[in-house]
Amino acid sequence: MKINNILYMAGFAALLVACSSDDVSPQYAERVPVVLSYTTQPQVETRAAAATNLNQDYIESNKSITVRISKYNAGAYTDYEYTTGAEGALTLPSPAPYYPLDGTNVDILAYYPATAGTSFTVSNDQTTDDGYTASDLMWATPITNQPKTTGHVALNFTHKMAKIIVNATAGTAVSQVNSVTLKQVKRIVSFNLTTGATGAADGAAEDVLVVSGNATASAAGAAVIPQQEITGALLEIGVTLSNGSTGTATYSVPSGKLFSANSYYTLNITVSYPEVGGTTAITGWTEGGTAIVQPSVQQQTFDVDNNAILTFNVKGVQFQMIAVKGGSYTTFGGVDVTGTLTDYYIGQTEVTNGLWNAVMGSKPQLWSATGENDGQPNDGDSYPVCYISWDDICTASTGFLDKLNAALAGQLPDGKTFRLPSEAQWEYAARGGTAKQDYTYAGSNNIDDVAWYTDNSAVDRVWAKQTHPVATKQANSLGLYDMSGNAMEWCQDVITTVVRNQGTDFVSTSGSSDRVTRGGDFYFPVEFCGVAERTWCPPTVSAFVYGFRLVLQ
Repeated sequence: MKINNILYMAGFAALLVACSSDDVSPQYAERVPVVLSYTTQPQVETRAAAATNLNQDYIESNKSITVRISKYNAGAYTDYEYTTGAEGALTLPSPAPYYPLDGTNVDILAYYPATAGTSFTVSNDQTTDDGYTASDLMWATPITNQPKTTGHVALNFTHKMAKIIVNATAGTAVSQVNSVTLKQVKRIVSFNLTTGATGAADGAAEDVLVVSGNATASAAGAAVIPQQEITGALLEIGVTLSNGSTGTATYSVPSGKLFSANSYYTLNITVSYPEVGGTTAITGWTEGGTAIVQPSVQQQTFDVDNNAILTFNVKGVQFQMIAVKGGSYTTFGGVDVTGTLTDYYIGQTEVTNGLWNAVMGSKPQLWSATGENDGQPNDGDSYPVCYISWDDICTASTGFLDKLNAALAGQLPDGKTFRLPSEAQWEYAARGGTAKQDYTYAGSNNIDDVAWYTDNSAVDRVWAKQTHPVATKQANSLGLYDMSGNAMEWCQDVITTVVRNQGTDFVSTSGSSDRVTRGGDFYFPVEFCGVAERTWCPPTVSAFVYGFRLVLQ
């Protein structure tokens, strides 16, 4: 990218100076000052301006430029520092450059910034205009054998840096873009003050801040860096999610990208929730150096007949929902009743610590107990989350369900949301749905095949009973794991003591305020793990055995 007609030398003006000893020092007798000035040009847009203006080819006011002047072909340059002023003016340095009024012409070199030096280091914080412009090394095409006569001489500058422009926009379930950081940047480059040549980028790879403390729906910024190839992480974008938590999305160039001097590169990125906490590859650079990173949101289709599994991703934590074809049932809680369910999806496993942490930002505080027969959940990411109350899951805005639904907006099928299963949905799925199995437990009559419970969950002498990673026992006919044992599972319904015939998608809302729990757990005996067993607990209780699984409907 070339900067044309930015600075002009307004004469080596043949301004004849009176040469009396009264007003000119004898050493300057019969010499004239070399005067530089701007032509009138629009002032440059600042670095923080809109992205479309980040490539304006002007140097701002109040910036220092080094101009090097030598007699023609002598190579003995004298450096003068000029300062850009308003509306094209240049402030003459003191002392001003004087050259003899003879037939010897001059050579002219110039570079910006004036303080560049033979080893040039770009700033690691280019969030401000000063940090950016001071890093933008530029070199003017040499002017040789220039007569000292009245006239204008253009200084045509080129960038010795690569410019990276980032336009980041909040996407699905992201409310604010807070920061943009360039990763793995070598910030040092050698610079020859006579030839303008730069060397290979050097120094340890470091971060360069581009945007900081933005906290708006979009952010535009740019940074300049020495020419270099970057492979791996290129950008980190800090965001605030719609649920109020914060996170970082990383964008990488998997096979390497050469960022060339005198070129600029534009990244238009929409940051969506699934990208937060993970790494997204930047591909498809255009010839002009632009890459558009589309939001990685794929809306799922609710179709239990043709799509047996739906897969979702939250900050890199993947979970799957299994299709359950609706139908009628005649048994519920060990009682002969009738009811009907429409199609739904249910979690293949219980919600894990990893998924809870991805949505809520932290894991539940585990109960610290000791003793031979005490139970203790494990807080590993693949273990079922425990110490969860019904209120922790279902409270509006702050509960897990609302946060999960907000986080996956755009991925969810139209009109569908995550919630707890009804008691009827839970038992219907545990029995195998339309592929009903008349087993005592979910998938088997042998409890040890399908469940972690009090007799087999012990792993050491101190913690006699513990949770175990999900999906380590046998699944039922629908491919659902741990519906018997491991964590006790909350349901949507309030408990009713009398079970009657039920309508379509019935959910009990009257009776005790206690909420239904199903499936038994790692700490309870086998009697609680049957598919017909009904237990309950106040919705505020977060005991060490309670977890849950999801329904999508």
